[in-house]
Amino acid sequence: FFRFFFCLSHKMRVLGLAVALLLLWEGQAVTMKCSGSTLISSLVPQWASAFSVATGGQVTLSYRSCSSTQGITDVVNRKVDFAFTNVPVTEDVYTAQVDLQLIPVVVVPLVFTYNLPGVADNLMLTRSLLVDIYSGVISSWNHPAIKAVNPTLDMPNATITVLYRTGDSGSTQVLTSALAAFSADWDFRFGVFTSDSGFNGSTAQLMGCTSDQAVAAQVASQHFTLGYLPLSAAVSQNLVFAMVVNLAGRPTFPIPGVVRTGMEANIYDARLVTSGVDIGGLDVYPVVSVSYVLVRKRSMADCSTARYLSDFLKWILEHSTSDRLALDLGFIPLPPMVNSLVWPELL
Repeated sequence: FFRFFFCLSHKMRVLGLAVALLLLWEGQAVTMKCSGSTLISSLVPQWASAFSVATGGQVTLSYRSCSSTQGITDVVNRKVDFAFTNVPVTEDVYTAQVDLQLIPVVVVPLVFTYNLPGVADNLMLTRSLLVDIYSGVISSWNHPAIKAVNPTLDMPNATITVLYRTGDSGSTQVLTSALAAFSADWDFRFGVFTSDSGFNGSTAQLMGCTSDQAVAAQVASQHFTLGYLPLSAAVSQNLVFAMVVNLAGRPTFPIPGVVRTGMEANIYDARLVTSGVDIGGLDVYPVVSVSYVLVRKRSMADCSTARYLSDFLKWILEHSTSDRLALDLGFIPLPPMVNSLVWPELL
């Protein structure tokens, strides 16, 4: 047995996953409500379906894909049982809501997808090139700095049409967190964006897109575009994406095993939050985000929901089916050692 959630003021004890998923909790079917991150919107329904099967249909998940910020707000206002978020909870929210806890659940690589006639899947971008492109210093595909990194490619004499996500976008926050880490100048001038307002006037040629699907469609249909997308979105649309030169000076792709190794060596703070930018390792891809589940540890009003939510989180972190579904869609499971950090926080 291990202690997990409090239901109202009472501690709940939860059986190990293998036994728990075979038992119906007082024969009561449960629908868990959640909202939040669009960054993993393709994965959550797959997890929900597989977990429902594992519980014999006793548990269903009602998931509203909106934004990380909205998901946090929904948990605070008790409109949902939990939320998926790529945005850490602010200290003022923690102060007002003392029983909130973030649980890291999966890694989301952000890739730079492009449409360049005659250029296959071997474009390389450095950290400084990305900063200069998104700040408007570099606006042409045949800029000398791009050609210097890609000497064997026939780069077109064309303006880079830089695509960006409008609205409150987790992808944008991941991107600009990386750019701020790559460049002190970017950090000083622009910082980390949580909405589209930061992009206005900061790049030479902009085209706003309302969703990751819209970015993918635009890249697929329009030449000379560059967009940022979760790896899952790029893979699902068969889009090519650039190699990114990491802090160690190595060209990298988001290879799952290498990224997991890097995340294993990463530092997690007291809130279980960590950065996926420039994580350790010679060959580790430098632009990844961690998705979290935001839960209440002590004040869930419905005991059956609390019970199954605890089972669901354990299933996400430990079950091979969860890992397989994530990998199939272009997400990367966290390394097992993360469990050793998670469970003590929830005892």
